[in-house]
Amino acid sequence: MKFFVVLVILLHGEVSPKLFTYRFVDFTEIETCSVFIQTKKPQLKESIENQFPVETIHSSMMVCMTQEEINALNQVKQDSKWQEQKHI
Repeated sequence: MKFFVVLVILLHGEVSPKLFTYRFVDFTEIETCSVFIQTKKPQLKESIENQFPVETIHSSMMVCMTQEEINALNQVKQDSKWQEQKHI
């Protein structure tokens, strides 16, 4: 099974978090992925802050996920948006 490093970020004023998968970084074991996140934490934090101004970030986290988990979370977000649009 493949695991990816995923940034889950909630920006101020947003209702649902955004997901970003780091390209060219995948692992065959979740433990290896977790160790990567822990050892590269300063670089990953800097990467986030270079892309999103600190004052726009409400909260963020880095997690290891499979493609199926990423797809499921994106589907839940999409379903939630659809539900919100129905209540006009």
